[in-house]
Amino acid sequence: MIKISGALGALSARRNDDLQSRRLADIILTPEDLAGKTSAARLLQTTLGGVVRHITNKDLDAFKRNAKALGSKMRTGLTAAEVIDLSRPADLERARKEIRSSIAARLHKGEMMFVTPSGPDSKVSRHFVSVVFPGFGGAVAYPGTALQAAAQLVKSPLKLDCDCEHWRYRLRYIVTAMGANAARPENGYPKLTNPQLVGVACKHVLRTMVELQGSLFVRKQIAKMIDADRSRLTPGAKTRVITVSRVEADKALKSRVRSIKTTDEKHIKVIAASIKKASAGTPDASEVNKTMAALQSRTDIPAQAILQALNAVLLQYPPGKQS
Repeated sequence: MIKISGALGALSARRNDDLQSRRLADIILTPEDLAGKTSAARLLQTTLGGVVRHITNKDLDAFKRNAKALGSKMRTGLTAAEVIDLSRPADLERARKEIRSSIAARLHKGEMMFVTPSGPDSKVSRHFVSVVFPGFGGAVAYPGTALQAAAQLVKSPLKLDCDCEHWRYRLRYIVTAMGANAARPENGYPKLTNPQLVGVACKHVLRTMVELQGSLFVRKQIAKMIDADRSRLTPGAKTRVITVSRVEADKALKSRVRSIKTTDEKHIKVIAASIKKASAGTPDASEVNKTMAALQSRTDIPAQAILQALNAVLLQYPPGKQS
């Protein structure tokens, strides 16, 4: 069971502690350092190369290149699918094994707070994931029901935050640079914890992304938030905060645990099913073509390999049934 009561107060306290410790830190590698205004003589340390050692000017050059490459990808948010696709395999595996639920606890004006279990060996019993919808105003104005608008909103770019240490020390810099940070920005380079700048999400955020993508309960809560904002146009109406009750949370926890799959893994599943159908002589190739269309614009090696496999699948279909 996950305790959702007092979530806002607990999150505020953790964020305040985080901010205070950040202000007191004197070993931050700042953008000015990366620009060359400070030499490596400060004797800061890094794990670049796999061992803890002092930073050299060559390291500073490598950090600068990494930061510039990351900055070139800046945009307003990341979709839930992109968060999963850009995450490290190790973080995906931890999310699959250790975090079995993420419950929406509080929603207000385009921001949602989720509560997740902390996982084994944690100092705390729960963690808080914040999801901000930059396109919330458009969802409120969407010409349809609130539930239809919610279905569109969960596919839109998001801004994210988690109170866990993995996010704070390894990922917040990356998400800030990509324009997808929902809370305190971080411009201190993670020279010790993540000098290669890999990944975008912790296990708590990953489980939350899956709930956003697939949970009808979550969409219904978002629909309530949209309705609350629409009602503000009514004279005398007050801003409403949507909170999830203990009973609602317990009911949501009883639902099946959703699998966490990257886009490539989903495509591979389609390939396997398509090959099975093709070998059985099934003439419908629409799913194969749909998957191929989704991959056409991608140039990475996995996508190209999948396209080649799908082309081979299509050859198994009778002539005239391949489109």
